[in-house]
Amino acid sequence: MSRRILGHIVPTARLLALLLLVICLLVSSVAAAGPEGHTPARSRVAIVIDEGAASAEEDASRRLRAEIEAQGFEVVTLVRQPGRSPVVEGAAPFSIISIQATSEGPSADVLILVADGAPVPLRVSAGDLGAEVSPAGLAIRVVERLRAGLFELAQSTERSRALPVDVAAWAGVPPPTPAPARAPASPPAPAERPSSSPRLEWRPISPAEPAVSVWLGLGVRSVLGYRGLPPALGPEASFALGLPERFSVGLSVAVPFGLTEVEGNGGTATTLHVLPVASAARSFDIGTDVVSPRVGVLAGAHVLRVEGEGEPGISVGRSAYGAAFVGGVDLGVDLNATSSVRVLADVSLVFVVPEPVVRIVREEAARGGFPMFGLSLGVQVSP
Repeated sequence: MSRRILGHIVPTARLLALLLLVICLLVSSVAAAGPEGHTPARSRVAIVIDEGAASAEEDASRRLRAEIEAQGFEVVTLVRQPGRSPVVEGAAPFSIISIQATSEGPSADVLILVADGAPVPLRVSAGDLGAEVSPAGLAIRVVERLRAGLFELAQSTERSRALPVDVAAWAGVPPPTPAPARAPASPPAPAERPSSSPRLEWRPISPAEPAVSVWLGLGVRSVLGYRGLPPALGPEASFALGLPERFSVGLSVAVPFGLTEVEGNGGTATTLHVLPVASAARSFDIGTDVVSPRVGVLAGAHVLRVEGEGEPGISVGRSAYGAAFVGGVDLGVDLNATSSVRVLADVSLVFVVPEPVVRIVREEAARGGFPMFGLSLGVQVSP
């Protein structure tokens, strides 16, 4: 009997010892992950880009973001919209970098912000590097100039500033020497920022959120190339969405009116065209923000209305409608007057299936051509 009891007591003691060892290990790991193992929050940098900016500025913004994140800082991208109050949510950035468009390529206005003084402005450009490498070169120069500006600011005897720990370490600023104990003194009054410093208004966006611009336009469109049908000219309304990487999609509706009549042996007829089409296009960067060539595809419908006038004693007048599929290609150019106003000129080559035919008293008087040509000129604005 005693042997059986002893046989059960020994394994149980070993089990308790093992359990105690596991508890000690868990307590040690929790203590190691406590306040001493906590990773401090990273300092922030804000990058500002104008709404509807050209591809060169967008490329410079993306490259600059990658360069700053590679230095270990958090980056928030902001879109500058006219007429809005300045808002930067979350922790205040230690620097705000505004990407600007210039005739020589993108440039950057760098603002160093510290808690105990007025902002320090810097201007960085890379126009001397050429259009192909200026976005990447600008990003590198901004990072180097920001690091040098922070170092100079911290070492200046006239306006030395306290920097966040991670920012000071990145800028190469040596840690401050502890000062001897002094009698408590009243805190200095906070320095006022000059009234001339502009307030900036931005809307924070997620880095993955694409910048989409909306365009509304009016213009004129002509329809040419019909065999027997008169050429047409009329108003056109358009809507477009600008997408990242210079892509765009749009919708337009044109109502060209026939300029002449179709004549037949038994009477005459006038025509009215309605042309609603959807488009997908991509523009190309040719080194200037003013002119952007564009190529795209079209798909939609062609509606033809024919109003007939009969000859007395031969025929009576009647109306007829016909609708067909339209598909083709479009070549155009955008002339950017401002960041929110542009002029569009397009040449279209489309096919109408099935081909429209106009008959007067059962005789063919006109037929649609393969292909049909379209010319358009219009103005679009981005609200």
